[in-house]
Amino acid sequence: LRLFREASRAGFRVVCEARYHVMPIEHIWCQRALSGNDEHARRFVRRDEWEHVEPSDGSAPSDDAISMYEDRLDGTVTACSQLTVKAEGGPGHLVPAVLRGQAAQFFSSYGNAFMALDLRAPEHVVGMLERIVREMNDADVLGKVYCDVEHWIERSGGSPGCISPEGVAFFTLARRFAKMLSPRAVSIARPRKEPCDAASRASLAACFDAVILSDAQCPLVASCVAENS
Repeated sequence: LRLFREASRAGFRVVCEARYHVMPIEHIWCQRALSGNDEHARRFVRRDEWEHVEPSDGSAPSDDAISMYEDRLDGTVTACSQLTVKAEGGPGHLVPAVLRGQAAQFFSSYGNAFMALDLRAPEHVVGMLERIVREMNDADVLGKVYCDVEHWIERSGGSPGCISPEGVAFFTLARRFAKMLSPRAVSIARPRKEPCDAASRASLAACFDAVILSDAQCPLVASCVAENS
């Protein structure tokens, strides 16, 4: 926070990166969830009914869907990208655990060395808004760059690279809340990959002030943000 304050006094407007959606399994919350603590287990995304499957036609998955999982209850098949190198997260997306004597599986798009926070839970939404308040009021931060936006809230059966309706609602809330704190506040999306269809592109445009699709766009977006702020 001190760095942000000093930057503001020097005339800089700081837009900081946000990754509130995933934690490494070494984090104390993850360790408590994996040890069977109900309160902490509820904080993370679970896929208890998922099992790894091979493509039905025998072909290898595409680069955007290196692993496929089938829900044993309803047969839904979900294709998942591997977002980290094997050395950092392993090839799978499920972290096994035992909760109340039953087998459970926590999920992460980043491999099995991470766990995804369940951002549909009200306490996580409140926690995120409180963090935005602290950084914008106490540190004079201008806004946020939300990285990997299509992976913050994911649906079973969703298409890789497409932001979910729940994700759209989540980021729309975050942006409107930031604007209430300061009309100059900016919310910027940095998707992992180019949006998969026109609807996804429209959704991103609707809930963010700007979208960065490549490193080459960063200076242009930064210039526009500086001019508008």
